[in-house]
Amino acid sequence: MPEDNPETGPRQLLNYAVALLSQQCWCWGQDILRRKGNWLMEFGFERLVPPEKLRSHSSVYRIQLSNDRQLILRGFGVFLGKRDVGGVFLPRFEFLPRYTELSELDKPPWSTQHLPELEPLGEHNRLKCAALTRELLDWFADYETEVADRLGIAYREKTLRKWNDGNNPCVAASQFARAWRGLKVHLGPDLRGLS
Repeated sequence: MPEDNPETGPRQLLNYAVALLSQQCWCWGQDILRRKGNWLMEFGFERLVPPEKLRSHSSVYRIQLSNDRQLILRGFGVFLGKRDVGGVFLPRFEFLPRYTELSELDKPPWSTQHLPELEPLGEHNRLKCAALTRELLDWFADYETEVADRLGIAYREKTLRKWNDGNNPCVAASQFARAWRGLKVHLGPDLRGLS
């Protein structure tokens, strides 16, 4: 992890977070295409197919984590909404959390244009945005732990062989969940590690 280097600053940590989220999004795509069946749906996600006029867009995957929390996966990022807290969208290629007071989306985010108005992380929303982002990182780690436990670490290793083509930074399958937990620690409780 780059943040183990004392000379690593916010830019290196952000680059690492972007690479880790991009790898995770790739893995979700591969989990959908799994030869033995769509793992996301087996895991409990609902697949929302785009309407006819948006057929060129990919499906949206949504899961109700509890009575007050829902998670939505897209190739371009992840949304977590929690009642009485709001929602956070984490863009895949930026890893800069965006906050909304909405805990549920009015419509599926077929593209970024279908997302509600989102605010960048700032002092006025820092506590809520940070809490939701940290929950997301925990969920990512739990998801990868579940994949390793139920599908086997060899499954994720095989997935990552396709990803690790020499052009993409790659965290090993055995370290994936741990990497998410480590990132959470280094970002800090208020995400000051991003600034």
